[in-house]
Amino acid sequence: MKYGPLGRSGLIVSRICLGGNSWGAKGRRGWGKFDEAEAPVYFRRALDVGITFFDTADTYNFGRSEEIMGATLLKMVKREEIVLSTKVGIRMSPVANDQGTGRKHLMASVDQQLKRLQTDYIDVYQV
Repeated sequence: MKYGPLGRSGLIVSRICLGGNSWGAKGRRGWGKFDEAEAPVYFRRALDVGITFFDTADTYNFGRSEEIMGATLLKMVKREEIVLSTKVGIRMSPVANDQGTGRKHLMASVDQQLKRLQTDYIDVYQV
């Protein structure tokens, strides 16, 4: 695997990133292709080939993708050995202000995302 800097962030990442768009209960929002029972095989293979960069989002299957990454991936590798990226800003519920980049929404979202990811920090937070 080749590694390089992620822009000017100071982070060094694998040139291939495993994205979490397809992780979650099959059929939720029409995106879920893989569930938690299938996740260990994919995460193990990614780690075995040297992938250290993993991306998800709160809106991927209503947070289920983040839960699967947190519960599965972080049992396989030390947290400091990978780079976790997630996103915020898209509507997560029918509540009018449960979206966007306002301070209230961002603060509530990051707290929920940290819990779902089972970590105390997020390396890359895309707004």
